[in-house]
Amino acid sequence: MEQLIADVPAWSDLMLQNDLDQAIRTQTRINAVINMNAVERYQDMRRSYPDYEDRFSQTAIASYLGIQPETLSRLRKRWGLRPC
Repeated sequence: MEQLIADVPAWSDLMLQNDLDQAIRTQTRINAVINMNAVERYQDMRRSYPDYEDRFSQTAIASYLGIQPETLSRLRKRWGLRPC
């Protein structure tokens, strides 16, 4: 990786931008866990990543949201939040 960065200066810029983007996504998720309830996190995930429900299992989505799969199922049922 160090050799690639030394040989291709644009690669260094790309890696720096990627690191910055990842830091922003991480801070956004931390903020969501602290300041949003489970329903709000689910709705935010659907807005931000509309294809996640097609790509990932309910277990993976629940893990991403920081809740149990059973809780996600109950939230969908109670609040009428159906998968996209």
